[in-house]
Amino acid sequence: MKLIKKITVAVLIIATVALNLVSCGLFSKQKFTKHSFECFDTLSTVIGYEYFKGGFDTIAERIVDRLLEYHRLYDIYNEYDGITNLATLNKAAGRGVALKVDKKIVDLLLFAKEAHTLTGGEVNVAFGSVLSLWHDCRVAAKADPDEATLPSPSALLSASMNTDISKIVIDEKSSTVEITDPGVKIDVGAVAKGYATEMVARELENEGISGYILNIGGNVRVVGSNPDGEPFGVGIEDPRKGNTDYLAIVGLRGASVVTSGSYQRFFTVGGKNYHHIIDKDTLYPAEGYVSVSVICPDSGLADVLSTALFLMSLDAGEDLINSIDGAEALWLLPDGIVKTTKGFNAFEVDK
Repeated sequence: MKLIKKITVAVLIIATVALNLVSCGLFSKQKFTKHSFECFDTLSTVIGYEYFKGGFDTIAERIVDRLLEYHRLYDIYNEYDGITNLATLNKAAGRGVALKVDKKIVDLLLFAKEAHTLTGGEVNVAFGSVLSLWHDCRVAAKADPDEATLPSPSALLSASMNTDISKIVIDEKSSTVEITDPGVKIDVGAVAKGYATEMVARELENEGISGYILNIGGNVRVVGSNPDGEPFGVGIEDPRKGNTDYLAIVGLRGASVVTSGSYQRFFTVGGKNYHHIIDKDTLYPAEGYVSVSVICPDSGLADVLSTALFLMSLDAGEDLINSIDGAEALWLLPDGIVKTTKGFNAFEVDK
């Protein structure tokens, strides 16, 4: 009994000394980093500032676990035991059955329907029948580049007949979803990463956690500010120069920057690159920009807007972004010209 008391007292003394050292400023927060390839089939990086690595590890592991939960729910290619996810919903399309799903799926799809209205249909999660044809060609090209082919025009035209978002029927009260058209496929590539990142960031903020950067495959969300209270500097990559230079460095505090680009996912046929952002009117990759970056407090909305602006004319994109409080954008055109919204430079910091 005395031994236990001595050990307890010793632990309390050590903890008190550590806290005193922190409060006296003898310890300062350090930068820690965690990488993961589990979430959304991309590299996820968590950067955080804590006094001790153990504290960072606990928070970073929770972030990755939460993102992995969203990944499994929003996966359109794979099913998981005990989970009704988007892949399950796509399989059940046209069968006349509404499936009970996790509220996180209902919330995402409701958000996606709002995004569809906001962007005039440019971002459409019911566009999966078309996107799947391009996805299959991209996968096949990766496996055998010499045999790479494009989707046939007739297949694309046929698939485009099954992209009506109203065929995704959501009952929020019962938490069910039914796809009433057997040809409709859900694809959340333009919304899921940003939305999930935002949900996780809000959880951290609600707990008073600050000093973290979540970079989920290029979708960057800053939680709070850096240890000295200043915004974090986040670089917007110049795709012409890789990681050696930036189009801009923006200072963010509790906000997000998301980039959509023609250089991120593509395959080559006949010497021409075909990327993954598909125009609903031509059914082929959009050709107006090299990249579009959006700053916005909400990472989910930034994800939506970066895709929508990539698919819109510059004038239409400027009108859209200017209608949204707190949102700014940067466009990189094929000729190398960089365009920005009027308020974008307020976020820029020295390179």
